[in-house]
Amino acid sequence: MTWKKYILIKLFIVTGFSGILATPRAPDRLVYNGDTIYVYLKLLPNEFYRLDTVKTDFSEYINRTLITNLFGEVENYLMWDYRAMWEIVENQLYLTGIFSPYYYSDSIKADLTLLFKEKVINGKVKAEWINSDIIVRGGKELTFFYIDLPVFKNEIEFVFLEGELIDVKTFDNSKSRRSIYSQNDRILGNFIYTNID
Repeated sequence: MTWKKYILIKLFIVTGFSGILATPRAPDRLVYNGDTIYVYLKLLPNEFYRLDTVKTDFSEYINRTLITNLFGEVENYLMWDYRAMWEIVENQLYLTGIFSPYYYSDSIKADLTLLFKEKVINGKVKAEWINSDIIVRGGKELTFFYIDLPVFKNEIEFVFLEGELIDVKTFDNSKSRRSIYSQNDRILGNFIYTNID
């Protein structure tokens, strides 16, 4: 075997294996004005992450302690993620459920009463720990800057202070001016190449 073939095979094995482990995270679901929106919140209270220090070569174990904190010891040893359900009611954000990303096949969900105790009222937990801006994207995909950073036609920005929705901003990206470089990879490549010092 030539050294070139050897290097190509090694490169394929390394990149192929890492690609298998690079699975997308399960999106959360947010109910707002009667619509269910897919959103990447991943904003549980800090105490659920405090023991999340397991580090191995395999990504499915990185959040293993977090999963144990949420679901207890579960049979599915490959489960390293979760999906949460949220709802905005009268400008207040509530956590309504925490589920396995494979919930429809394994039926694993967290017991909110066990996790949040008396804070659970009518099956919901007031998300008072959330102080952040959350952007939800939707509509037609216009372009992307990188493989996992697509730009969609619509964006909604929710602004939360202690779980209370204090502002909502809506953006229509189709009306934004787009750079010629974002529309033509060849022109971008030529620009980079001609400006390398």
